[in-house]
Amino acid sequence: MPYLKLIKYPGAKTALLPQITEIYARSGCKIFVDVFGGSGAVSLNVDSQHTIYNDLNPDLVNLFEVVRRTPEGVTDFLSSFLEEIERKSDGIDSASFNDYIRKDGGLVLDKVLSSHGNRDNKEVAVLPENADFKKAMRTLFNLSTSFGGMGNTYGTSREKSVFRYLEKTMEIIFSVQRRAKSWEIRNLDFRELMTRYDSGNAFFYLDPPYPGKGWYDYNFGRKDFEDIGSLLRKIRGKYLMSLDFKHDGLLDIFGPPSFTEEYSNMNGRPEGRIPKRKKLFYTNVELNGQGSFDP
Repeated sequence: MPYLKLIKYPGAKTALLPQITEIYARSGCKIFVDVFGGSGAVSLNVDSQHTIYNDLNPDLVNLFEVVRRTPEGVTDFLSSFLEEIERKSDGIDSASFNDYIRKDGGLVLDKVLSSHGNRDNKEVAVLPENADFKKAMRTLFNLSTSFGGMGNTYGTSREKSVFRYLEKTMEIIFSVQRRAKSWEIRNLDFRELMTRYDSGNAFFYLDPPYPGKGWYDYNFGRKDFEDIGSLLRKIRGKYLMSLDFKHDGLLDIFGPPSFTEEYSNMNGRPEGRIPKRKKLFYTNVELNGQGSFDP
């Protein structure tokens, strides 16, 4: 099943969506709180009367705010950017095309953003002229052209065409806007968020930053996980939390998982890749079975 996805981002949870949506439906809650929203892949694909997308990264929050306010500006920018890339890269062979976008695309991006006010130039889109919009387009470009969406590390030749990825992004901007326009978007620490929005009608989905990965601007320490455990033990609402099986050192905080699931692993080089990845799930929603998920 194809899922709606705006950006590449480390730890995006599309593979987990069947479990997330099923358990949220079972909870009976009307408010879905995406505590560590990241790429927005969960919030974009879970049907809820009231969705709260939260992330501590202000660049991600700004990106979704801009997309839902000015989708026309985003598509106009992407169209102008891709046209300029095609013009500038004329004569570059296909094998070098992705490298060109990653190395020189930032210069093209700056040119399109700086020249958008020139209404006499019919080839330049008239884009929203504000700092938030320009910052959002740089965020979108960086995450779309980097390895796994890490934002500051160039991708590899094994990844799909960057140009086609941006074309597909342009095609789904209005679909993303339709989903995100009713969101409540927050830029809060998880402790403040969960305390503020806890109620008997709230469902919290938590996918905390991976310890020791260095993928995020805000990495977690043991004290953060202890605070999550404390909050989960006393909230009135329902919750689902997913952790990587490698983090079984956290079992003394959270105890044994409610259930586990295995997923195909597409990360890393094929010759060194572990074929399956295991996820640990914790929830206070009643399940059919003990220790496994039985929809």
